[in-house]
Amino acid sequence: MGNKILIHCLCVAEMLERTLGFIGSELGFLPEYNFEELTAMIKDTYAYYYTRRSKPSASYQYLISAINIYKRRNDALNVAKCRLHQSFIQCAQYKYSNSMESLRKIHNIAVQQLMLGLTTDACVSSQNARRLARLCLSVSSHYLPMLESTHKQSLNE
Repeated sequence: MGNKILIHCLCVAEMLERTLGFIGSELGFLPEYNFEELTAMIKDTYAYYYTRRSKPSASYQYLISAINIYKRRNDALNVAKCRLHQSFIQCAQYKYSNSMESLRKIHNIAVQQLMLGLTTDACVSSQNARRLARLCLSVSSHYLPMLESTHKQSLNE
């Protein structure tokens, strides 16, 4: 549990550093592209905050908004990360079938990244999918071989 919190804190620190860079570089006037990225990062951070406060409904609303922005920007890695969070939130809401659908979407992102030659991103996405599947082992055990296969293939390339 401590490692998960540390990893997420590092991600939040990276987001804040990028945010400060955006603000500092443009003296408060952000181009549309950077403004959208900043908005997605902030919404993603709010989603994490509400998840930690055990408010999954609020967290889910912010997360869907962040996913939509990341999709518009074709940012597959952040979409995969948000899908992982989405699946966790749905699991916390006892929406297991929806959680598994989100897990399938993460796997599909990893496969697409492999086909595009983005092996590093595919490794991250497939590893996230495997991690989530292990957390929800009671409902996802039959997906583990498929996720392992995708991860091994992305490591080999």
